[in-house]
Amino acid sequence: MLSFLLLLCTIPLNAIPVIGTVLFLFINGFTLAWGLQDSFLVSKGMTLPNQWQYMRSGSWRGYTAFGFSAIILDLLPFFNIVFIYTNVVGAALWAVELERGGEVDRFMLDLVNQSLDGVAYKPVGGGGSGSGLEF
Repeated sequence: MLSFLLLLCTIPLNAIPVIGTVLFLFINGFTLAWGLQDSFLVSKGMTLPNQWQYMRSGSWRGYTAFGFSAIILDLLPFFNIVFIYTNVVGAALWAVELERGGEVDRFMLDLVNQSLDGVAYKPVGGGGSGSGLEF
């Protein structure tokens, strides 16, 4: 729903020759790519704020490039019927590459480590059973 509202709000950009159309494609392409990858990112345990942070960490370039080409293909009359499916397949193959490369897992691990940096712990005195840590 949000991507549809963004699409409606950015339609007037097309009134600006060349530059407006390119901006329209970049903005809506990014949201298209993010939407195609959303289920993968959710399956990796990412909430919406985590996904936004992941995009801001530098992944937006890849999402913008993929989405730019995907939205161009989606805008081709008659051929878009086929390209809608190939864009989904392309996003799935991209998700496989991300999974193999461990990029999303590294990001989530860094996110967890950052959140644990603020947790203070102190060693528990004496031996005995237990983990040896007290939170």
